[in-house]
Amino acid sequence: VQAANVEKATITMVNLDAVPGKANRLIAWRVGHRGHVFTGFPVAAEYAKAWTAVPPIVREAAKPPGDQRACRARLGLDPARPVLMITGGSQGAGSINDLLTTLARRHAAAFSGWQILHQTGSQQHAASAIEAYKQAGVPALVVEFCREMGLWWGAAELAASRAGAGNVAEAWAAGVPTVFMPYPYHRDNHQARTAALLVDAGAAVCPPDRVRVAANMNAGGPGD
Repeated sequence: VQAANVEKATITMVNLDAVPGKANRLIAWRVGHRGHVFTGFPVAAEYAKAWTAVPPIVREAAKPPGDQRACRARLGLDPARPVLMITGGSQGAGSINDLLTTLARRHAAAFSGWQILHQTGSQQHAASAIEAYKQAGVPALVVEFCREMGLWWGAAELAASRAGAGNVAEAWAAGVPTVFMPYPYHRDNHQARTAALLVDAGAAVCPPDRVRVAANMNAGGPGD
């Protein structure tokens, strides 16, 4: 950005989180009068006095290419049966994988009538999930990495997901009710704040993470 300013080049910055990171705040301050600063999520005034709000940015490949029945059929699923989509992001999330597979083992009846799409992020978690859903008698498509996220979002009746800016934006664009489970170890808890826009609109829930609550209690602060 400094080099661009020296060369008098136009700078455009796009912020993707409800809580801008230090780098984004620094870049926005250095953009200058020739540049533009956009944000895909509303941010606090102290961060964004002159930032232009835009809709969440979603890659074309993550947008549903058809209605639910069509997307399910293309994935080899039952078009008439509701789909629970589970994703921790492109690299997966061990805690989400463990939670859903444990639920499948201990409360199989809760999944009755559903079918599952689960992106695990790792071969080990994929094998565990496949076995858990098989034991529970739940039809499931389990992959380490999904290259057809548009089809997955289009097929989903409900999603369970991390709350990174990309996941929140994709849930928004697809109109899929979502249970967001933010990464609990960020100091500013920015994933929960990014998900808050959909939670406040009644389109999602974001239950408190007991790991984060415990950490706050041990630090003498309030649980969130």
